[in-house]
Amino acid sequence: MAPGMRGDLRDSALPLLNSPSIEGDAIKVYVRVRPTSEGTVLTDGDQGLCLSVLSSNTIRLHSKPEPKIFTFDYVANMETTQVINSKIL
Repeated sequence: MAPGMRGDLRDSALPLLNSPSIEGDAIKVYVRVRPTSEGTVLTDGDQGLCLSVLSSNTIRLHSKPEPKIFTFDYVANMETTQVINSKIL
């Protein structure tokens, strides 16, 4: 059993794992790439940032040895303001 998890809660969740999802119960994930703060020193050499926004739903993480691409429901780039984010959500 996982630490901090009561047995009755764990057992009651098991039927849900095999049940079909109900329409509208999906979780949507929105990501905002924050701009660097003034005075922030970029420490990863020529690369600068650790990720790039490829589209309105995709980012590339500059990881080693190979970059990784992640897809979300929506990606807000560094130019997106907090005000716009509240309207999207």
